[in-house]
Amino acid sequence: FQDTNKPLVVDIGSGMGTCILGLASTKSTIHEKLPIKWSQCNYVGVDLNQALVRFGNGVASRRSDAKKGNTKFFCCPADEFLTKLKSYPSRKTLIMVNFPSPYRLALGELGNLQLPSAENFMVTSKLLEQISVLARSDTGETYFMFQTKCEDVAVYLKNECLHNGMEGIIAGDKAVQSIDKIYSQNKSVPKRVKEWLRIEPLAERAEGN
Repeated sequence: FQDTNKPLVVDIGSGMGTCILGLASTKSTIHEKLPIKWSQCNYVGVDLNQALVRFGNGVASRRSDAKKGNTKFFCCPADEFLTKLKSYPSRKTLIMVNFPSPYRLALGELGNLQLPSAENFMVTSKLLEQISVLARSDTGETYFMFQTKCEDVAVYLKNECLHNGMEGIIAGDKAVQSIDKIYSQNKSVPKRVKEWLRIEPLAERAEGN
């Protein structure tokens, strides 16, 4: 980066780079809970797919603001990359994981073989521990944001984050009070949710603050 004094925004499993390429061109604060000045940050994405990494770097190099040199993509395992991030001199202001492939539900002995097993899920306890250590080593606040379309994965990751010493951001009036009501409004309960609740009928739900 041309200026390593800028805060760093990190996207783990960045794919084609859509998320951080969008954030890199954002000039205003996008959420009151994330007081980040996006135009004053550097951006880095990491992914195991070399073709997607090349694509992201290609798009970044053709942007009108490419002279800033503030957006880069690397092909590297996530845990290895987080270890290297320790040497970045400024604050890691936001670390993100957006919509990774969910882990396989324990249906019978095998479950859906197109999905990774729970042991091979991208966001491991070790990865969250690394993120937590990075956050504690910075002088300012570091935010971790995880997005998923799977309710059980959201609940699992929330609890893993709390276990690793992270603090949740209170959602306030944005909090989901009844996720079943949302499913009802959409006139559809996801198949994965049905299977999950069949296996764990008393499971914690993705509701509240």
